[in-house]
Amino acid sequence: MVKTKSTMIFLVTLCVLVVFAFLPQTSFAAAKPAQVAGVRTESASASSIKVSWKKAKHAKSYKVYCKKATAKPYKAYKAGKKRSYTLKYLAPNTKYCIVVKAFNGKKSGKASKKYIAKTSSAITRQPSDVTVSNAGDIAAFDITAPTAISYQWYVDGTKIDDGTDSHYQDYSVDESLNGAKYYCIIKTKYGTEKSREAELNITSAPPSITKQPANVTTDVLKSFSFSVRARKAVSYRWYVKTPTDSDFAPLDNNTSLLPVVAAGLVSDTLVLDDTASTVIPDGTQFKCTIANSGREITSEAASVSYNLALSLESPRVDIKSPLLINCVISGGKGTVSEKWECKSISAPDTAFTECIPVSSTEKSHDASSVSYEVSFGSATESQVGLQYRLTVTDSNRTSVSKVVNTDINDSI
Repeated sequence: MVKTKSTMIFLVTLCVLVVFAFLPQTSFAAAKPAQVAGVRTESASASSIKVSWKKAKHAKSYKVYCKKATAKPYKAYKAGKKRSYTLKYLAPNTKYCIVVKAFNGKKSGKASKKYIAKTSSAITRQPSDVTVSNAGDIAAFDITAPTAISYQWYVDGTKIDDGTDSHYQDYSVDESLNGAKYYCIIKTKYGTEKSREAELNITSAPPSITKQPANVTTDVLKSFSFSVRARKAVSYRWYVKTPTDSDFAPLDNNTSLLPVVAAGLVSDTLVLDDTASTVIPDGTQFKCTIANSGREITSEAASVSYNLALSLESPRVDIKSPLLINCVISGGKGTVSEKWECKSISAPDTAFTECIPVSSTEKSHDASSVSYEVSFGSATESQVGLQYRLTVTDSNRTSVSKVVNTDINDSI
C-alpha cells in the first residue's frame, strides 16, 4: 500500500514537471513595459528642472535620461517607482533634452519622445540701454544675478578688462562707441549665462563704421558689390572716382554709370550689374558717406580691378585667303604686352617659336576690354596644321596664354 502511494506521488510530480516544461516561457516572464508618455515640466529654476510623466503599463520603475540640447551623450538618473524627478545642478537659461524609460525587472519599454525643457535665467535684472548726450559723458551698466559668483563685461564682443563686477561704468565714452552693444557673462556654480545686449546711444555722435568697404577683384562681365557696415546710420550715399577723375563725385549724379547700378545706391551695399565692367574702368574707386542726426562720416575708398583674361577664335580659311585670328583681351593692370608663337600640330613635343603678325586692327573696346583682329597674311600651305599661341602680360606681370589651331582647307 505504501509502495503504491509512493508510486502515485512520483507519477503526479513527474506529470507536473512535464506540464511546466512544455508551457510557454512568456506565461511566467515579466511583461515588457509600455512607452512612457506625457513628459512635462512641473517646475524649473536656474539650476533645476522637475519633470513628470504618465504611468506606463507594466512599469515597476523608471529612469530619466538628460543632456544639454546641444551636447551628448545622455546621463541616466534612477527615478524608482515615482512618476516625477528633479534634475539638479544644471546650467542657467539652458535647454535640456529629456527622455524617460519604464522598466519591469530587466525589461525596458521604448523611450519616451524627446522632451525639451529649459532652466530659468539666473539674471533677475538685465542691463538697460544707456543714452548720453555727448562723447566724454559717463555711461553706466548694471546687472542683477543673486547666484552669480563672477562677472565679465564685454563691448561688441571684446572683453573689458576692468568690467568684472555687477556694475560697469565708462567714465568717458568715445564717440566711436555710439551704437555699441554691452553685455555681461555671469558665472554661477553650475554654468554661465550671457545677458541681453544693452546699446549705448550718444545723441550728438556721428555713425561709427564697423566694417570698411573692401577692394574687389573680379572677372569682366560679372556682377560685383561694395559693402559698408556702420552703427547708428540713418542714410547712405555712394561716391565714385575713375582713374581719369580728379576727385570723388556722387554716384547718383553720374548719368553714364547709373545704368549699371543694380541696387543699393542709398544703402549699405552697392551692387553693380554684370555689364558694369564695360563702363567702369579698372582701378575705379568707391566710397560711402553715412549720416545720422548727429553728423556725417565717410568710409575708406575701395577699388575694383578685373582679372586679366584672353580669348581667341580659331580661324577657318582656304589657301590664299586672309588668315585672321580674332582676339579679346580683358582686365589686367596697366599696359598689356603681347607675344605670338606657333608650332606644328603634328609635332606636339616641339617648342613654340615666335611669329610676327602682319597687322592688327582694333574692332571695339570698352572700359575693361579690347577686341581686335590679327592678320598673318594670306594662308599658305606651310601654315596648314599650325597651332598659334598668344601670351599677354600686364604691368603686374600677370600672364595669360591661349592656343588656337588653324583650320585651313588645303585642297586645290
